[in-house]
Amino acid sequence: MRVEFSGNMLKLNGAEIEMEAPILRTKRFGSLILVRMDDREYGDGDPNAERNILAVDGTGAVKWRIQKTPDAPLNADGKKAWNAYVGMSTETDDENREIEAYDRTGLCWKVDPGTGGISDPIFTR
Repeated sequence: MRVEFSGNMLKLNGAEIEMEAPILRTKRFGSLILVRMDDREYGDGDPNAERNILAVDGTGAVKWRIQKTPDAPLNADGKKAWNAYVGMSTETDDENREIEAYDRTGLCWKVDPGTGGISDPIFTR
């Protein structure tokens, strides 16, 4: 399967699918295409900005949206810190394939490839 992207457009085998925000990265995982969008390009208060990784199938149909992380700590001014996903990776060991997603607070989460649920955070910085 050929995967390309430019701005908000995801191209799968020549078919174009418009995503909700500019795409920063795609990654193949089995039959899924993981799409990480630019959280800074969502409108103020858009709850999807903190769930900015989607899994789509070969037709572009959304299979899941990543689970929102638990609330980030409060800033010095008492407001909730912005938390979105800033990276993703996949392990290539065929027996133990995993998806990982990294958030702004420095946590690395295991991502369930069937649901987009997150678990087992590890602090990385």
